[in-house]
Amino acid sequence: MKRLAWLMVVVPMVLAGCGSPWVIVRQGNPNPLTPATQFAIDNTTFNELAVGKKTEADYLAAKTPEQQQSFQNDKMAFVGGFSTGMQAHRGTLDIGAADQLAGRFVVHSNVTFLEPGNFNGFYNIATQMRTHVVITDPNNTPIDEIEIRCVVGADLYRPSVSVRVSECGRITGNYAARYLRKRVGLK
Repeated sequence: MKRLAWLMVVVPMVLAGCGSPWVIVRQGNPNPLTPATQFAIDNTTFNELAVGKKTEADYLAAKTPEQQQSFQNDKMAFVGGFSTGMQAHRGTLDIGAADQLAGRFVVHSNVTFLEPGNFNGFYNIATQMRTHVVITDPNNTPIDEIEIRCVVGADLYRPSVSVRVSECGRITGNYAARYLRKRVGLK
């Protein structure tokens, strides 16, 4: 009996860990993406961003000008990390930058949630982010939409929010590119 109870707890946990790192919101059918599809990465946005349990405006209102600037720098760290994560798949995918949007399928990313986390050596809180990714065709018609969640632990190797947010950007960009690889038929 104990074995059955143990299996009922462990098996769902194992299966949950084996799934995709993204949640599919919508996929175009038939699939218009092929291995020859050209992509471009649009600039990441932070529309309707929630920071913890607050709106971005409420979160920033309680910060000093220096902290507000640091927060903007953290957002730019995500943008750089996202681009790096996507560009790591160049060669197998034809991925261009924001200046190459014309005539390509475009990857739009919007960060909707950020828990900055905290590192103080005693009680550490991981950084968590959720990003909504939309792929549009050359006519700007949405084809696919996915949600990607990223968690980066706060530890001695990643003590600053900026480092953790940049890492989340890289991980999220990598997952988005992996999704595209799967959709175009590359494994």
